[in-house]
Amino acid sequence: MISRIVAVGLLVSVLGVGCSSENPTAPSNDINLTNSANDTLLDEGVVSPEALARWGHRRPMKFEVRIENVSSEETLPVPGGGFAPIPLSPGVWTVKPGVNPLFKVGQYDKGLGMEHLAEDGNPTDLAASIDGRHGVHSSGVFNVPEGASGPQPAFSGMSFVFTIEAKPGDNLSFATMFAQSNDWFYAPGFFGIPLFDFWGHPRSGDMTRLVKLWDAGTEVDQIPGLGPDQAPRQSGPDTGESEHERVWPPHDGFDYPRTSDVIKITITPMDGV
Repeated sequence: MISRIVAVGLLVSVLGVGCSSENPTAPSNDINLTNSANDTLLDEGVVSPEALARWGHRRPMKFEVRIENVSSEETLPVPGGGFAPIPLSPGVWTVKPGVNPLFKVGQYDKGLGMEHLAEDGNPTDLAASIDGRHGVHSSGVFNVPEGASGPQPAFSGMSFVFTIEAKPGDNLSFATMFAQSNDWFYAPGFFGIPLFDFWGHPRSGDMTRLVKLWDAGTEVDQIPGLGPDQAPRQSGPDTGESEHERVWPPHDGFDYPRTSDVIKITITPMDGV
């Protein structure tokens, strides 16, 4: 069995907290690139002109975002017996209308920092590249789990909690590393998570169904929870074999948990409408 204590120490060191594949048939990780059957993300991101007009003169609304690690000590079994803990790394969030600005599904990594987050759990470069980008209303880093004294990964039962502001038409995007991998991360897909419905009402509740596990395509995948070049075990950042693949859901034949068995995303409006 992989020692939680050893994993914590190595991961914290590698992630620099100052700052490949999920079962393709797992229902919570299915993805429909045309948005015609699954989550209808495009439809959910549409806000009526009337709603936009009503909100035109109003201040943005505040939301609390909770990214919770719901994994258990037995969520990720490893070949040969035993289990590996699944930390979630510090990450980056953005609020903007339209498409997710952090990455593009089916495209190669742009070298703007996603590689460092997906391979090493370090959000610094990605946060810097997104800050002030055209169309991005706000962005930031989450790196201190609720109740923690400083930056660190979120282990089982821990949550990253932060506050955002948004108006109708805005979507939330974020990314956090699946730390028992070479370059996998959790994030919403094309359009992020719409924060308002068609009528301009704020969305509330569990949004986990809009989050997927992605392979950044920047480092050759190894068995989840065992790979020597994965963050809890590697000798230092960026030590695995590089690859040049497109961002896509993991498809290398390895077993991995359902997204909903590892991460839960809850959005809670904090103001009256």
